[in-house]
Amino acid sequence: MLDQFLAFRKTDRPWHLPILAGLCVGIPILIGYNTDHLQSGKLASLAGLVILYIQSNNLVNRMISLMTCSFGIMLSFTIGLLFSVHPTVAAVALGVYAFAVHLALYYLKMNRPPGNFFFIMIASVAVCMPFEPGSIPAKIGFVGLGTMTSCLLGLMYSLLTLRPTTDGQREVITITKDRYVNLIESITFGCFVGLALLVANLLKLDNPYWAPTSCAAVMQGICTRHIWLRSAQRVIGTFVGLGFAWLILMAHPSVLVASVSIIVL
Repeated sequence: MLDQFLAFRKTDRPWHLPILAGLCVGIPILIGYNTDHLQSGKLASLAGLVILYIQSNNLVNRMISLMTCSFGIMLSFTIGLLFSVHPTVAAVALGVYAFAVHLALYYLKMNRPPGNFFFIMIASVAVCMPFEPGSIPAKIGFVGLGTMTSCLLGLMYSLLTLRPTTDGQREVITITKDRYVNLIESITFGCFVGLALLVANLLKLDNPYWAPTSCAAVMQGICTRHIWLRSAQRVIGTFVGLGFAWLILMAHPSVLVASVSIIVL
């Protein structure tokens, strides 16, 4: 168990993809900083994480997948804002949405990591925001700008890095039409994500969205043993992240330095 916990596993992701992810998250933050709209820039940068769904080796399929996930990110954020009217309503709505997303991604065979995680994370953040109907269109617009930035950078990145195949084979996107696939698993996932937010709200935590986000993160495992391993890694990783944040904040950095630190990390 300890060997698995400490093991660094080989990834099939290219080394330059993290640079692309940093740009997708960082450009909106820097634009927000330079235009004195840092909060709006942070919203757009949150949506920039959609770039992590860039997986296909075919340009057309890659861009279709990226734009579809961008729509999913915007939908997640919109649903979260609309149901942030009351803590209990928010928890129930998030649980139902988590169930629907989990089931839909398996139905579409899009359950490869990061899977449903970022959709749930963004919905969790949005559902914990103050309910301000007048600001909802503007917030959704900033999230949309973040996804557009990622799609544009993703297209440029793909044109530079993808190489045409010579075997004449094409990637095929298949859809499974079994409506009962993973139904019980999806119900379980939705119940615990919603319950996590409800408990966080009852405890009046300052940032309750971290509870359902962490719940969704550790439930990505493929079996009970894997889930326990992910849970332990999540706890240790959180403390490591807090350590980095503590070191940076001790230096009393400017907003610009803090923004650049987010991009680099």
